[in-house]
Amino acid sequence: MKLNIGIQLYSLREYTAKDFFGTLEQVAEMGYNAVEFAGYGDIPAAEMKKKLDSLGLSAPSSHLGIQAAAPDKIDATIDYLLTIGAKYYTFPSLPEEFRYGHPDFEANLEVLRAAIEKCNTAGLQVLYHNHSFEFEKVDGKIPLDVLYERLPAPLLQPQFDTCWVKFAGYDPVSYIQKYSGKTPVIHLKDFYSASPLDRETLELRPLGYGIQDIKAIVEAGIASGCDTFIYEQDSGKGRTMLEAAKLTREYLKSIGY
Repeated sequence: MKLNIGIQLYSLREYTAKDFFGTLEQVAEMGYNAVEFAGYGDIPAAEMKKKLDSLGLSAPSSHLGIQAAAPDKIDATIDYLLTIGAKYYTFPSLPEEFRYGHPDFEANLEVLRAAIEKCNTAGLQVLYHNHSFEFEKVDGKIPLDVLYERLPAPLLQPQFDTCWVKFAGYDPVSYIQKYSGKTPVIHLKDFYSASPLDRETLELRPLGYGIQDIKAIVEAGIASGCDTFIYEQDSGKGRTMLEAAKLTREYLKSIGY
């Protein structure tokens, strides 16, 4: 299986804000073969696709808020994704009123279902990217699991952010195995914290420099059918984010990816 080894461009937002295409060039030079967007820098889809192709980069997924799925925007959102060759519309999070336990959860679930069905009809799979708060139990249930129970695959599938799974006190490998066959894209994110949910000591780090067993996560992902692994690092200390991205790519190569 050929793997997409990509980077979530939110990690490099300070660079894309100044020179979007120049940043893509640096990403390709590091050895990444894919990117995940979190905004397009007002660049038209056809122009973006041309640049990606010239660099040998694919763009399998984009992080897009619920606003992009509004009835007056979803057609343009879908057109852009299809033009750049994306396969996945990924919600990076959802507003509180879309979360299990909120009084409006049931009504908003139907709003979400309608948007997802429109994407599915167009040939796009919809994913949800978790944080740690979705693991805080409500009525004895994990809200993230409830979301996937109420919008079961193939409607909605996970994009596990493995940092936030572990930070919440759960095992990323076990969670990937729990949803085996339904995890086409996985976020690789390394970190250090003294204990789960300890934000005082939380520090996001390049892959291989924290407490995650990255190799085990990738192996579990491949066994689950995942072919796209996206490195993300929201912030960092002691080095630039370009340096962190380079260290991450070198680490992944060192473990065979």
